Amino acid sequence: MDKPFFSICIPAYNRAEFLPALLESIISQDNTSYEVIIAEDVSPERLTISEIVNSYRQRLDIKFILNDCNLGYDKNLQNLIANAEGIYILFMGNDDLLAYNALSCAHSALIANPNVLAAGL
Repeated sequence: MDKPFFSICIPAYNRAEFLPALLESIISQDNTSYEVIIAEDVSPERLTISEIVNSYRQRLDIKFILNDCNLGYDKNLQNLIANAEGIYILFMGNDDLLAYNALSCAHSALIANPNVLAAGL
């Protein structure tokens, strides 16, 4: 398999009720050169988050990391980066949404501007 263009990295701590909408917004993208990585940071909603992730596994390939201990936000981001295989990393809060076509727009902009190393969506 080719290296994904994007690694969509989601640090998860609580807010499980918002996660399905985020995952749906990822599924709806017309650019599919991405991987999804979720790192759950030992939140009180861990079981619910795990159930949501498992319910999406047939529709979305998700790399799901269950941290053994709470790393805190910064170290959880580092954990996500260490597990990312994409060319670019896109951080999403588990209560964020991707607009339709967002990955295609970002892909086009990054290809047209190869010297860009970091950008915000």
